[in-house]
Amino acid sequence: MESKTLLQTVVDGISEPLIMLDQSSSIKMLNRAAKDYYQVKTQDTIIDKPCHQAFKGRPDPCKGCTIPSAILDSKAVTFERKGFFDSARIERVVIYPLKEKHNGLEGAIVRIGDVTDARFMERQLLQNEKLASLGLLVSGIAHEINNPNNLISFNIPILRDYLKKLIPFVEDYVKYHRGFELFGMSYPELREDIFKLLDNVEHGSSRINFIVSDLREFSRKKDKREHVWLDIRQGIQKVVGICRGKIEKMVKSFELHIPESLPPILADLESLEQILVNVLINAAQAADKEDSWVRLSAKLGNTWRDHLIIEVSDNGCGMDEETRGKIFDPFFTTKGPEDGTGLGLYVCHNLIEELGGRIEVESEPRQGSSFRIILPHKGHDRA
Repeated sequence: MESKTLLQTVVDGISEPLIMLDQSSSIKMLNRAAKDYYQVKTQDTIIDKPCHQAFKGRPDPCKGCTIPSAILDSKAVTFERKGFFDSARIERVVIYPLKEKHNGLEGAIVRIGDVTDARFMERQLLQNEKLASLGLLVSGIAHEINNPNNLISFNIPILRDYLKKLIPFVEDYVKYHRGFELFGMSYPELREDIFKLLDNVEHGSSRINFIVSDLREFSRKKDKREHVWLDIRQGIQKVVGICRGKIEKMVKSFELHIPESLPPILADLESLEQILVNVLINAAQAADKEDSWVRLSAKLGNTWRDHLIIEVSDNGCGMDEETRGKIFDPFFTTKGPEDGTGLGLYVCHNLIEELGGRIEVESEPRQGSSFRIILPHKGHDRA
């Protein structure tokens, strides 16, 4: 009994969940962290039960679980999985085999650790290294593109004025030369085509300015934004007012569900507006059905970390798994060159991280997509 008590004291001192399983995956012992993790109130109710039955109430092992095979093979195995209770988390599971047959210690010890933050930091460091050099390159390219484009945009209005001044002289000539044609066009057709060409050049120049603006936004170092207490309902309604007209031109139905009782949130208004406008317009652009719809809803979560959840859903074209994995990469886009540069969601992702939140995406091809913007209660510890 003393040895058992000592062993329990030792394993209880370990902060990560530990479970001892026998060869049939039945639970022989677990530490305090494991009890808290699996929300076990009385240890006696789960001892000698298979883990899938004790923790999940399942008659058979969980689909895809490698623990039973690792125990039977007496192999040390390490793998990562989505959180057992929270799919947004990443867990590392380590299986240590027990091989003391003469002492009856056949089975394994399973250790579970949360590596979400570590994985996030690794991805962030790798991303920052890539973007540091890419940002310098993009900044230089944007500058070099902008200079000649300024010549175009500045000279187009001057050229248009010159043509307007010359038109009366041409029209006087045409009065006395009936049937005048140039480039296979009558004079009215030629005049219309000249100004149409000018409009096309001006539109192209504006498009270049838009792309350069996106490139500069991508490459410039973000200043520390001021966070203030915002009326989130009022903020969302302001965003909807900005882009409702454009959305309703692209989809049949646009629905808004915002509770009146939402409390204030500590955030940056400009960032939040930019995030929501981008996600809403993307949802509308994904429309591909006659009964297309976009829905925006907001609700409170259950913890300070998931304080506010804003969801934008649509029944549009959706995305496959490969596309979902790339949508936050800079310059990745599934749109045509006229509709985007592939920087919108990248910038949104960065802004959400600056607010201390995260964005989750669910999507199926031809079924639609849901983007959830999850923001923490950053003032939860204030007096």
